[in-house]
Amino acid sequence: MFQKPGFTGPTTGITVRATDENGETKDATYTPSVTPLKVTPENKSTMNIQGLPQEATPTFKLPKGVTNAVVTERKLIVPGTKTLTDSVTVDGKGTFTINANGKVTFTPVPSYVGDVPAIEVQGTITVLNDNNDKTTITSKASYKPIIVPIELEKTPADSTEVQGLVQKGTPKFTSPESVEINGVEKTVTVKPNSYKLVKDGKETDSISAYKKDTQEVIGKYTIDSQTGEVTFTPTDKTYTGEVEPATVQATGSNNVKVQTTYTPIIKPVKPVGTNAGSEGIQGAQQSGTPTFKSGNENIPMTVSATNPAKLVDPTTKQPIEATEIDAKNTAGEKVGKYTIDPCNRKSYIYTKSRILRNTSTSNRTSKRW
Repeated sequence: MFQKPGFTGPTTGITVRATDENGETKDATYTPSVTPLKVTPENKSTMNIQGLPQEATPTFKLPKGVTNAVVTERKLIVPGTKTLTDSVTVDGKGTFTINANGKVTFTPVPSYVGDVPAIEVQGTITVLNDNNDKTTITSKASYKPIIVPIELEKTPADSTEVQGLVQKGTPKFTSPESVEINGVEKTVTVKPNSYKLVKDGKETDSISAYKKDTQEVIGKYTIDSQTGEVTFTPTDKTYTGEVEPATVQATGSNNVKVQTTYTPIIKPVKPVGTNAGSEGIQGAQQSGTPTFKSGNENIPMTVSATNPAKLVDPTTKQPIEATEIDAKNTAGEKVGKYTIDPCNRKSYIYTKSRILRNTSTSNRTSKRW
């Protein structure tokens, strides 16, 4: 009997009559019943650490001995619409894909560590009869990935140095305790060359440094992508105090990005000035050389043509570019003049008033006497 490949259930049967040699007849019936092909779906579930893909192949098992049926297609079922597709994205969690052999791969959003709903897979089975007529039936299985949270451990860094000097610091990113996945211990390490600075969500190797809680630029941060060492280079060498921390990021071997901070602290440093005086007879020129000492051995204070000592105007209290200025008595009358030479020496003809002199260190800190 050639049955339609899509038919299942009982039939009305057929009567068969046979006649013996005496001409006697006898009827009998043949009633076939077609049992539906039973497909047994096998759901799958896998487990892996946060950030890494997972995969499995849900199966559709046919009864033993069935040779006229085969699984010919496998598709993902879109939740809600129930349409068939090769890729389903679950917002904020990850993406499922399926290949022609039915292997389902789940690629997670690296930062996600919660539950992932199982995805349904539809298998299509093609059934043939002896006349090569065909029909199809479908079956559903599911695949559920399980995410085990794990990420790099982090420790912020800071440094303290006097104003004007470069500072460095290296936040630490270390492997956490391992977790067991299907009998195998797994952990994460830092991906090579993955260290970055982050500003407003953008990853980079260099960002501006700001005064604490302001948008006023006082320097620059740079990072070594191989070691994670951060360098702070001040551009405003007069600033002291806290600096807005830099956000430092490393990527783990499981693609999970972890952030911490580096904070430089700037201590003030002041040079020391020693006053000088002189005495002389009326009308005679006098000279004197105040001395200056750096407030820190790493910040030289050298008076030179490019960093000259300057006279300070007694009225404005500001240094002047001129190398001479009038000397006046307490009544404001001119009684002589002060001059200063490139070798950090001053001279005057006669005065009863006081003139200040200004000089700067390499970190642009000024000292007056």
